[in-house]
Parts: sequence; structure tokens; C-alpha cells
Amino acid sequence: QPLPAEAAEQLFYKKAFPKVGRCPSGLEGWCRNILTRCEGLPLGIIEIGQYLSTRERTESEWKKLHDSLGSELKRSGRLSNTMRVLSVSYDDLPYHLKYCFLYLSIFPEDYPVKRRRLIRLWIAEGFIIEETGKEVEDIGEEYLKELIERSLIQVSELDFDGKPRRCRVHNLMHKIILSRSIEEKFCTAVFTGSEERNFDGLMTRRLSIQNSGGGLLNLSCRNFPKARTIFTFGAPYSSIADIPSSLKLLRVLHLEGASLETFPKEIAELLLLKYLCLRNTNIKSIHKSLGNLRHLETLDLKQTGVTELPKEILNLDNLRHLLVYSYDNIQNYTLFDSVKGFEVSAKVMTPYFQKLQKLSFIKVNRHNKMIQWLGNLTQLRKLGIIDLPREEGSNLCHSIQMLQNLRSLNVTSLKEEPLDLQAISYPPPLLQRLYLKGQLDKLPIWTSSLHDLVRIHLKWSRLTASNNPIELLQDLPNLLELQLLDA
Repeated sequence: QPLPAEAAEQLFYKKAFPKVGRCPSGLEGWCRNILTRCEGLPLGIIEIGQYLSTRERTESEWKKLHDSLGSELKRSGRLSNTMRVLSVSYDDLPYHLKYCFLYLSIFPEDYPVKRRRLIRLWIAEGFIIEETGKEVEDIGEEYLKELIERSLIQVSELDFDGKPRRCRVHNLMHKIILSRSIEEKFCTAVFTGSEERNFDGLMTRRLSIQNSGGGLLNLSCRNFPKARTIFTFGAPYSSIADIPSSLKLLRVLHLEGASLETFPKEIAELLLLKYLCLRNTNIKSIHKSLGNLRHLETLDLKQTGVTELPKEILNLDNLRHLLVYSYDNIQNYTLFDSVKGFEVSAKVMTPYFQKLQKLSFIKVNRHNKMIQWLGNLTQLRKLGIIDLPREEGSNLCHSIQMLQNLRSLNVTSLKEEPLDLQAISYPPPLLQRLYLKGQLDKLPIWTSSLHDLVRIHLKWSRLTASNNPIELLQDLPNLLELQLLDA
């Protein structure tokens, strides 16, 4: 467990400056920087402090040591004992958790990973052991909780309800799992501008391409015929040549932030693909060939220019998470029409997407059949809707009553038309988060029965004093957050 800041500082000074037990004048800044890298881990502080106690005490020397600390310690063997102790924690893991934990080696050091995204990736990789009566997402939550309780994964950001929002691994532990990943041929990390080529492409299963600020790194995917996973982190799309024509075994393709202007049609050849992330790219449309990816479970098109999906998307009957929306300006999230969603270019909506868990944000407009179709998505847990006209409110209410597994509901009216959501007799009993954006004559009466509700946002509701929402919400036992904006 990490030490408190004061205790960590005392231990570090005791080991780095054993004769005086305090930091010499002029080195205070570098001491703080090095301590930050230790993150309070006692073993790391001891080993690093003992190593630094043998070095010259000048600013230039300590700057050099700080900048190359990892390689210096590895070369001197100073971290071997720490690594051995930390490795025991890894070796003690049940088999099903080892791969889940090793997966953190794909991400760069100090990279905060969103909890839900990590679990979706575990699912796509097949790491979650299915259990009767449980959704794989819930099992993934249990896996993550156990890894956090074992202090192998750290929570880097909490959500408003105290649950982990983002997580990461300690810098020293990251070195261990990266080393283990290489040993077990689990993951290969390469860096733009790097001259290193000491990896076996023929045996690589997972490839992590990271931007180290250097020049372009050209990799031919023909050199990685058995790759199942490709991640890019700030690396130009052009750093990967021939993608993805030769990657028939690929399950996960994560190209967030890549310099893409158009949808690569070759992706449709990846028939085993389960997870596709093109988030934060400049693509504006999706080719109908996407419908070939019948095994796809997650399609992440957040913060792209995509506003319409081809009707072939309905072929993806294994889809669990469909994320297609963007914010015009994240700083102006308070604007009424700041969220842009998508619509499906299908004239007939039949009961597809029976496994869908998350759908955001679908543009219903005056598409009556679309609203009725939503009622078929009985496994849905999170639903985001925009452009709802007033006259379709009752149809939406009927569909929502069918979604008894729903945990999060987000509804925005069409061009500030009133929201009419009164006609729900049996609201989803597990609903935890409710976001309503648009004019309300009064808060729906059924909100008072949402005993699991922890968050509610009301924006542009323009309720009168005689329809004070507090009267309906004040007795909800689990409500933690109420946000009002022009409500």
C-alpha cells in the first residue's frame, strides 16, 4: 500500500541521504519529482533512495538521473528485489485474472483507463468466464473490483457515486506486467521514432503502437499475421502500413485519435472483429460493408463526424455497445443542441440488436417506427435519445416500460419542444441515472418510485413554482446528485 506523503518523504530522505536524513539545498525540486514517480510505494522508495545515495549531489546529475531513472535502476539491478516482491502479487492471481491484469500493459505508463472501456475490451478478448444468470459486464466489474482490492490496479478517478471511473497501474507494476507480457508473448509495444526492432512479429498477439514524440514508424501488418489486437496511442494511422488486409485473426482494433479522414473499407474484411474504436477521428460516414462484421460487439464512433449509419448495421446481431455521438464544443456542453447523435437509414425496423446493452445517442425525430423498435431492446442498460417530438412522448413511454433492465436514460426533446413522459406506469425498477433535457409541464410522477436513482439532471425544464421537483425527489433514498439548469 502507498505511504502518506509525509511518511514517504521521510523514508526517501533516510535512504537517499542516510547521514543527514534531509534533502540538501538545491535538490528539493528533483526530490519531489522522483518521489512522485515512486507514488508512495515503500519498496520503490527504499530501492530508489539507496541507489541515489551513491550518486553525485548536483542538480545536473539528479536531472539526468530523473530523466533516465527506469533504465538506470534496471541496469544497476537495484529494482530486482522490488520486482520480485511485486511479481509475487501477480503470480498469486487466479488464472482468469492474470490476462485481465496483463491487459494493462497495452496502455502507456500513467495512462488512465476508463473502467467501462476496460471491461468491454476484456469481453472482446474473451477473458470473462460466463456464469449462468449474469451478464458478462457484471462479471467484468467483479474482476476489476478484485484486482483493485489486491492493490494491483489503482483507482485514478472516482465517479460522483464513489465508484471507480478511471484506473491505472503503479509505474513499477507497469514495468513488471510489460516484462511479463513480453515473456509470455502477450503484448508487444513499439514506439514511433524508435530504432528498436527486437520483437518477434510472427508471435505477436497484441500490438501497442505508442507515440514517443519521434518520427514516423512504418510497420507492415504482414509482419504480424497472428495479431488479435492492435492499439494506437497518438501514433499516425500511416504508421501502420497494409492495415488491415492481412490481419484475418484480429478481434480488437483501437484507432482512437488516428489521422483518419475516411472509413477504411478494408476493415470490413476483418470478419472476426469484436471491438472497433474510431473515436476522435475525422471520419464522417460509415461504409455499408460494416455489416459484414457479424461478430462485432462494440462500435465506438464517439467524437467523429458520423451522423448516419447504413441499414446494414442491423446485421450486427452480436452488438452490445453502440456509441455514436459527439459534442460540438465540450466547453459549451450547456448549449441545448450540443450533443449530436445518429440515425439509421432503414425504412423498416425489425427486432434486431437483441443483445444491445448501450445505445447512445439515437436520433428519433418523427420516426415513429424507430421509437416503437426501441421497446424490443429488452437487454438495454443505457439509452440516449435526442430530437424527440412532443407527440411521440407517449410512444416512447410505452417502449421504456419494456426496458426493465435500464440503468441510465437520457432524453432530449426536438428543438426545445415540451417533453411529455407522464405515461409510464411501470418505470424501469433498476434505473440509476436520469437526464431530461427539454421543457416539462411537470416532473413525471413515476420518478418518485425510482428507489435506485442516484443522479438526475433537469435542463431547460422551466418548471413553475407550483411544480417544484423537490417534492417528488426528496424521499428517494439513494439520490446523490441533483443538477438543475434553467429548470
